[in-house]
Amino acid sequence: MKSLVFRAFEKKDIPLLEKWYEMTDIFGYATGFKSISELEKLLENDIHDKIAWMIEDGNETIGFIFAEIYDKEHKPVLWIYILIIESNHQHQGYGSSAVRKLIDEVKLKYGSITCVASVSKENKQGLSFWEKVGFMRSPALENTLDDSKNVAIFQKSF
Repeated sequence: MKSLVFRAFEKKDIPLLEKWYEMTDIFGYATGFKSISELEKLLENDIHDKIAWMIEDGNETIGFIFAEIYDKEHKPVLWIYILIIESNHQHQGYGSSAVRKLIDEVKLKYGSITCVASVSKENKQGLSFWEKVGFMRSPALENTLDDSKNVAIFQKSF
């Protein structure tokens, strides 16, 4: 694994995201949004504290991370909605490295933060991943969601 680089999402990346969204056997529960069109609308909107980065290893785009920062005046919360790592790069530390790098970048700007990640309860690989990187399940946060029956919420403070 080379050193990961984040670059801003661009419209030219949409075909790659569409490809990943069509890989429902691999990413069926990992994308965080019901459809690619839902995600495209969010990416087109100018959300001030939105983070939409492509993840690169060398010259190869291997993933995507989509997050947002809330309540930066008090205790900033980084909410990770989507983390996708190309299937042939999974289980090699890329996801863990991408999450660490994202958190480090946000901490440089905001100081200490709480990081939250939402995962479909049917996404066994995702549930295991967030536990492996040290996040704890938060039933209290899950109960605040309208559709909490299907979503697991993980959090960790840094």
